[in-house]
Amino acid sequence: MFKMKMRNIFRIRREEALPSLVAMVVFIALNALLAYKYFGLFTRAKNVGFWSLFFKNFHVSGYDAYSYIELSNAASYYETTRHPLLYSLLYPFYLFNDFLMAQYGVNFAMFLMMALLVMCAFYTFVFLFRTFREVVELSSTDSLILCVLFFSFAHIMLTVLVPDHFGLSLFLLSMTLYLTGCYLKQQKVFRWWQTALLFTLTAGVTLTNGLKTLLAAWFVNGRRVFSLRFALPVVAVPLILLFAVERYQYREIVVPQNEKSRQIGEDKAKTDAAFRAETARHNVWVEQHNGKGLDSEVLLLQWMDLSTSRIETVVENLFGESLQLHQDHLLEDVQISRPIFVSYRHPFRYAVEALVVLLFAAGLWCGRREKLLLLCLSWFAVDMIMHIGFGFAINEVYIMAANWLFIVPLSVAYLLKRLPVHYAYGLRVLLVCLAVYLWIYNGGLLVGYMIR
Repeated sequence: MFKMKMRNIFRIRREEALPSLVAMVVFIALNALLAYKYFGLFTRAKNVGFWSLFFKNFHVSGYDAYSYIELSNAASYYETTRHPLLYSLLYPFYLFNDFLMAQYGVNFAMFLMMALLVMCAFYTFVFLFRTFREVVELSSTDSLILCVLFFSFAHIMLTVLVPDHFGLSLFLLSMTLYLTGCYLKQQKVFRWWQTALLFTLTAGVTLTNGLKTLLAAWFVNGRRVFSLRFALPVVAVPLILLFAVERYQYREIVVPQNEKSRQIGEDKAKTDAAFRAETARHNVWVEQHNGKGLDSEVLLLQWMDLSTSRIETVVENLFGESLQLHQDHLLEDVQISRPIFVSYRHPFRYAVEALVVLLFAAGLWCGRREKLLLLCLSWFAVDMIMHIGFGFAINEVYIMAANWLFIVPLSVAYLLKRLPVHYAYGLRVLLVCLAVYLWIYNGGLLVGYMIR
């Protein structure tokens, strides 16, 4: 058994040093593309309306630039009920940026967020590498190939650089997955404070990810997670804390901010005919491209989508756009100009998609008795029930890829482990070719979009 060292999970080990260094250089280069595209606009700090600056100018596949706005003026635009702790986690970056803007007259929000995203991506790479190497017990070469493949997926590549919350979610989920794998391997259990901390952070960034942490605790600790002694400090106390933080932010920040924005909008609509026409056009587009939910006063039911085709969603978006960018309507926002479904220009793209799905399915079969893969499958089920079943954000499901797509290389890891040596060599070559193709294809489209 490969010896696992968990004394300091953030310490980089000798075997990881070179690959992780190269990975960091790549992540910095990806962020440099975004800096190149938006440097002139997003570094402005004086006489600027930050909402207009970032919201109107940042358009990358539907991802939000709300973090840039918060780091610039402490405003909160993320839905606090779904991301109750995100504002608080980013607030220290606002304080630092506010100091820098006062000193130098330059807005460093973009660069501070880039630094956070690069570090999150770096440790995501490290934790996934360790999961393949230590938990699944693959060779270092195979572990590296799977990591390179994972980051070649289109909306994982984008997660590394877009200023949304998904990079932070991916980091926390990959860390949780690695720790869970280690405890399962060593037949140890999570301590209550470890689970409470992970639950608070994962649920605080994205509420449904907290459920994934609880599933991990169940897989590791078994029935004891249902005892009051465990559930009270691990679930009840963090939920009360998150609820209190969310309510405070909503009352003290969101409500006054929304009222001010509403008043500004109403005043502008009275005097600006072009603004009224643009608002009307946008509202029509959104209504046409958002699915039909239930007519209910309950916000959760309003988020449902009962009309969008599930089959087309799976083919073109879930396993399509998430893995390979579409050349038509490249990185456009479905709320502005992108149709819900865009087809690939060449059948080869669908062949690649089918290959990845087949590898995924074969890996699930080979690892069907492995607890870590079953846990990851339960996480995948949570997302699929929410997005494909319930229909939440189904019209742009690809931007959620960071919450689940790591199950693909994990399942392939078990496929590699189970295959005879001569077949495993062929699969290894296939994975390298697939990763190279995706890096060239997705990377080429991304570079072209950012430098144009």
